[in-house]
Amino acid sequence: MYTRQLLLICILLLRTQTAATKRGYALATTNAADLTTLSTNAVTWYYNWSPNPTNFKKEQIPMQWNLANINQIGTKLAANNWTTLLGFNEPERSDQANITAAVAAANWKQYFEPLHTKGIRLGAPAVSSAPEGAQWLRNFFGNCTGCHVDFLPIHWYGEGVGNLYNYVWSMSGEFKLPIWITEVFGYLLADFTKLIYINSMLQPRAILQLIWLS
Repeated sequence: MYTRQLLLICILLLRTQTAATKRGYALATTNAADLTTLSTNAVTWYYNWSPNPTNFKKEQIPMQWNLANINQIGTKLAANNWTTLLGFNEPERSDQANITAAVAAANWKQYFEPLHTKGIRLGAPAVSSAPEGAQWLRNFFGNCTGCHVDFLPIHWYGEGVGNLYNYVWSMSGEFKLPIWITEVFGYLLADFTKLIYINSMLQPRAILQLIWLS
């Protein structure tokens, strides 16, 4: 889920490879003035919950939000030279992608797996932090034996940095994948120093990324 109010949210990327810290945007605005302002900031990439290219002059990471036009995703990736793809958005929620785990797994095998063979990095479906999110993922991976997933995007709309820390470790420990937090509620910005501490504690490498959710 996302809001069109301008919020600062954070992304934590757990990576095994060495990488420089990047900054990005979760971009939900098409306002020309906003885009001009954002383009002058020290960011290198963005995502906008969409598989369609935009005119924003930063690296785009596309998302296959639901099943709509999923048969076109490979063509779009190739046409735009994209190398990373985010999976379905909160598929366990009826007001979001709303896809059963079995149907998502079947489509993953048909449309995502061929992209893996072409070197595309694949982000798993991004679930909410409600209990049904983790259960949906268990069902998804149970139906998608042998499927290739490179990292696990998650969302956090709970309370407290400590609880966020525990949630990150819980999801990382259970699913054995690097974690991207691609949505987190903006009030956690008040605990920014704590987020930096969490970033320093995460292993093997955690990269704290700032992202504007517009």
